[in-house]
Amino acid sequence: TMAHYGRLSATVVEAQNLPSKDTFSKNDPYCKIMLSGSTQSFQTKVVKNGGKNARWEETFSFNVMPEHSDLKIEVWDKDSFSSDDMIGSGTLQIKPVVTGSGMKDTWCPIQDKKNRPAGDVRVILHFASSDPSSGNAACVQAGKYSAPSWAQQAPLQPAAPPPGYSAPPPGYSAPPPAAPPPGYSAPLPAYSAPPPAAPPPGYSSPPPGYSAPPPGYSAPPPAAALPPAYSAPPPQYAAAPPPPPPPAAADALPPGWKKFQDATGRAYYLSPAGTTQWDPPALQMAPPPPPPVPAPPPVQPLPPGWQELKDPNSGRIYYVNPSTGQSRWDRP
Repeated sequence: TMAHYGRLSATVVEAQNLPSKDTFSKNDPYCKIMLSGSTQSFQTKVVKNGGKNARWEETFSFNVMPEHSDLKIEVWDKDSFSSDDMIGSGTLQIKPVVTGSGMKDTWCPIQDKKNRPAGDVRVILHFASSDPSSGNAACVQAGKYSAPSWAQQAPLQPAAPPPGYSAPPPGYSAPPPAAPPPGYSAPLPAYSAPPPAAPPPGYSSPPPGYSAPPPGYSAPPPAAALPPAYSAPPPQYAAAPPPPPPPAAADALPPGWKKFQDATGRAYYLSPAGTTQWDPPALQMAPPPPPPVPAPPPVQPLPPGWQELKDPNSGRIYYVNPSTGQSRWDRP
């Protein structure tokens, strides 16, 4: 029997019927594909909000030798503030492609860690032998730094749908996206999430037995609103006004002013500019000193496990808890 050496091109097309791993949002799936018995592995891009059905259409090349028998496929859900969740994994045999037709378009079923069905991944395989006597040996070099040549030789036939699948009726079109609720406004462009917490010195990854929170887990509810009996201070409420300045002495006059009496004994006043008036001039009193500034309240220490850090990009202070993986802008 001839040993088989060559290049295997694997196109990860799409996935369907993936179970949800997030309670309040859609899956952000990506796919890992590995050649068993080797160090060759690749990863697709992350499909943001891909949900149950994701599409990648990415092609990867493997150097195949006789000891290689299958590809391992894993689908993961990307998480920003915790470890990624594995949705499911499966195995795809490559011997029929290597020793037979040289091309295969198939669906690979995947299962979760409890061996329950977790959806299907569509993969297109094409093998190009490195044996010069093989009819497709030239594809090895042609596919080294470009798309595989089989993609230009003949159009690919669509994969057969999995059991139980039914096509949509004629004229079907996907429903339009849901309109945002009244009062909804898009997030401000300037907002950016705080950077993830840096692990403290001596931190090690979770032990092998660690698992993420169960699917039914939900965050604690927000703090209750103020009771109905509460009311804001009335509009007329204001701080007490400052005390009035002490009255001036009876004969106290501004600098340069003089007091006289006419023939009837009525007092009148002469200004430095030579004008006269009956009313006594007002003294220019110095403004009262401003009230003392109250001392700021003492800063309470952070709760156990929390640390205060500075964002190197914006200079803002944020807080992290390495033991739980949480990070936030406001002080806990």
